[in-house]
Amino acid sequence: IDPFELSNPNIVVLGTSGGGKSYCIKLLLMREFMEGVDINIIDPQAEYTDLVKTFEGKTIRIAPDSDNVINPMDFLGQTYDEKKLSLLSFFKVLMGEMDEGMRAILDDCIDSTYEDAGITHDPKTWIKEPPILEDLYDHVLPLTRSDKDIIYRPAMAIVTRLKPFVTGGLRFLNQHTKLELDNRMISFDIRDIPDVGKGPIMFLLLEYIYNHMKKSRKNWWIS
Repeated sequence: IDPFELSNPNIVVLGTSGGGKSYCIKLLLMREFMEGVDINIIDPQAEYTDLVKTFEGKTIRIAPDSDNVINPMDFLGQTYDEKKLSLLSFFKVLMGEMDEGMRAILDDCIDSTYEDAGITHDPKTWIKEPPILEDLYDHVLPLTRSDKDIIYRPAMAIVTRLKPFVTGGLRFLNQHTKLELDNRMISFDIRDIPDVGKGPIMFLLLEYIYNHMKKSRKNWWIS
């Protein structure tokens, strides 16, 4: 079966523990790779490292002590409006459920953070160096001193949830993107990321890979 001949070339593999799911996926990946398909793997348990090494691929380890990172504020080839929508989705993954007050504050502060970096709706500004999470944090923080409860409460909720990613154990996300997709088979090893950070990292990786896929005419497989 050639999945790229299907109207929707997506596959899900289900089964009990030890039933052969990983073996099945690895076999599919090897066959597609030999047919010229580019392979990207998001690997929460580092179980694809040997496979990637066998095919002279590249393993990118993402962890608090690694040099590889994706800046959540990076445009990654998106338009301004696309990036804003993507960021609001990212913060929902990072923070959990958000009420209207939190979404409104984030919407305004995202605009002001980009504006301080000289980035606006004008496409000519999108090539400028993007801000980082700390810049957004600094725009929300003054709102926690408001005497209006409707502003104070959602702002405090945002600051509290952002702080670990700015000054805490997950602060490695608080920097500019350092990542290269320069191999036909790449595995992203996220085994050493704390559980609380795995969801946001997977979101960023999928977005990063997807935007590279949009620029390519080749078949691409994400596992």
